[in-house]
This record gives sequence, C-alpha cells and structure tokens, in this order.
Amino acid sequence: MDIDDENGPAMSASHHRTEDLVRGVEQFHKWLKLKDIIEKDTLIKGAKIARAPDNFALVGLSVPEEEAITSEDKQLPWETRGLLVTIMVTACAAITQFVFSALNLLNFT
Repeated sequence: MDIDDENGPAMSASHHRTEDLVRGVEQFHKWLKLKDIIEKDTLIKGAKIARAPDNFALVGLSVPEEEAITSEDKQLPWETRGLLVTIMVTACAAITQFVFSALNLLNFT
C-alpha cells in the first residue's frame, strides 16, 4: 500500500490484517494532513469499528466512546432519509440536464 501523490493512498477494498488496516489509516491520515483535525488513534479506532461493527468492544474504547456507540440509533433518522432523497433527485436532474445539453450540442454541430 503506497501513497500516490495524485490519487491519495492506494487502499484495497478490504483489509484482512489489522497491521494493513493501521498502515492504511496512517497513510490516509498523513496524505490528507489530518494532524490538526483528528488524532490518528481516533481514526484507527473508527476504521477498526467500521471493519467489524459487532466487535467494537475489542477496539479498546473509553467508556464515553463505548456509550456513544451503544446508544447510537442504527436506523437512519427521517431527516437523513429526506436528505438522501433530495440528493438522489438532484443527481438525476443533473444527469438529465447533462444528457439534454449533450444532445443539443450534437444537434448544432
């Protein structure tokens, strides 16, 4: 796994070994210059939890972190669903506009 200056860290879709996951997160943290934004250890904990959400107790979370995760609602809130619908409709409209623009351009050439 190497850092590609143009495209960011080259990461595989799944990390089978913890060492690979940690190395990937460290490269991601370095490449995006997140030092002043988020601690590397916090990002690593999040990646481990994302990889195995049912085994978050093995990550070594503090009590407040564990309470926040266990009390988290697993369903998307309605506001988020509404936002998702808005984003999808906007994306479809943008695609439609692009297609019609391309067709108009072809008609004029």
